[in-house]
Amino acid sequence: MAFAAGLVYLLQFRELKVKRLGRVFRFFPSLDTLDVVGRRALAIGFAALSIALVLGWAWTVRFQNSFAIGEPDVVWGIVTWFTFLAVIAARVGDPARGRRGAMASVVGFAVVVLVYMVLRLNGAGGTAFL
Repeated sequence: MAFAAGLVYLLQFRELKVKRLGRVFRFFPSLDTLDVVGRRALAIGFAALSIALVLGWAWTVRFQNSFAIGEPDVVWGIVTWFTFLAVIAARVGDPARGRRGAMASVVGFAVVVLVYMVLRLNGAGGTAFL
């Protein structure tokens, strides 16, 4: 959701910058609305992912008596968590945080998808990964 809001924010920002107020401008929500949607999506997603990682860690330790850091799903979860953290950090403290936050959301989503593809293509040693 943060990716979509960020992408639409960047498109709307570009429309405003070049003063081309056509159909796209009228169709998209305002920049403030997109910024709020992006911030809320990040906050909810970060909290949900944090809870899921902690529960997954606890379940793995309890029932499998191990926690292999090198497993692809663990690596992907940790990279995704740090990506969320970086995107949230990009939104803090700058008056122009909307555009920078939108760009960070789009780039963060691309990083998460790229890491997934690399882990998936490397093969998980014959085991299924997502």
